[in-house]
Amino acid sequence: MKNFPSPFTLVADTLDCAVTDVSAESELGELPEWDSMGHLNIMMALEDQYGITLNEKSVEKYRKMENIINLYNELVG
Repeated sequence: MKNFPSPFTLVADTLDCAVTDVSAESELGELPEWDSMGHLNIMMALEDQYGITLNEKSVEKYRKMENIINLYNELVG
């Protein structure tokens, strides 16, 4: 079983902010670092770290931490 980084760590590391800045309610535009470019970087990190392929629909879906957390939970079972 692959050891996936927690969604909070993945997002914080990608945005170069503190893990404590990222909450389950965080979303695109809420954190200064989570702008359109930050979102693109998060999407690339999700693909790289979680081994998934994203499309336009999923890029929209993962604008919210809640959905990134759900993805993580599905992957770790």
